[in-house]
Amino acid sequence: LLILGIPIILSIGIYTYSLKTTINQSNKMNDVLMSSVKSEIDNHINEIDKMLNRVALDADVQYATIIKNCFTSKDQIRLYHLVDTLQNLNMTDEFIEDIFIYFNNTGTVSSIKGNMSGELYYHLYYENSEYDFVKFEELMKQDYFKKIVLIHKLNGETILLFTMKTLVTVSGQDSGMIVIAVNQRNLQKIVENMKWDESLRIFVMNGSNEVINTDQYKELADDLDYKNLQDDDHFYKDIMGERYVVSVEGSDMIDWKYVCMTPNDLIQKSAKSIHNFSLIGLFICILVGAYFSYFLAKSNYNPLKGIVDLFRGQASRSVNQEKNEYQWLKEEAENIFKERMDT
Repeated sequence: LLILGIPIILSIGIYTYSLKTTINQSNKMNDVLMSSVKSEIDNHINEIDKMLNRVALDADVQYATIIKNCFTSKDQIRLYHLVDTLQNLNMTDEFIEDIFIYFNNTGTVSSIKGNMSGELYYHLYYENSEYDFVKFEELMKQDYFKKIVLIHKLNGETILLFTMKTLVTVSGQDSGMIVIAVNQRNLQKIVENMKWDESLRIFVMNGSNEVINTDQYKELADDLDYKNLQDDDHFYKDIMGERYVVSVEGSDMIDWKYVCMTPNDLIQKSAKSIHNFSLIGLFICILVGAYFSYFLAKSNYNPLKGIVDLFRGQASRSVNQEKNEYQWLKEEAENIFKERMDT
């Protein structure tokens, strides 16, 4: 029982240690993963922020904001230069899909796709389920400085609109809105390229509990509350009948949380693999030990046992069952030497 019990105890210890080590390594890998996701996405957001400020300070933009009612033929060269500027800016970052400016005074849009009325631009490129044109126009005129708006276009694409008000006109009126559009798939591409296992669930959540990089994990995210997600945190969560280890990293730029959900089965599987290899190694060690025990017994114990049997056949005293036979052999040898010395 002792011989059988030792491997069992060792296997339990090895599995416990393997599981603990695997969990720690998984958390470390997720920390590195989420730091990489955070760093890359935050860098893009920082570039978008700089670009919004760059557009707001552009001379052609400031000129266009003071035009009342409609643009005339003499304004066209300025608008042409503005479109050219926006196109050049868009080429500097593949993460960005579109840049446009909505001018309140004229109801027109200047974008990388050209100059046109706001209504035409909306129906061509941004018709969506959340905002009809009237609401979209109201959104462009709302009184806030910066905001990120999530919309679902009728063609099935999900777009993030990074908005910022242009400089206020001399009269103090709001002049318009600068918008930089980012396709959801560009966020998801960053996440997918950094996964170390396909079973990981990684998403970006904003302050409104919306998943903004994919529509795939919305049901999972519904069980997570943005307010309860602490930066650099790891915790277990049972969601939809499956247990996950949840890792959280907070953005340094905006109110986003980067969340990684690792299936507990993945960690258990890794620990079991280590455990199985350890058991195989332990079994091999037992076999090798048994072989060497047999070999040593054959080469050392058997000849010695033959001597014991020889003495036993010649000795006048029998072996005491409570006494070790080698101890008995020693005493018999001492008696023989003593008898010889006495004679």
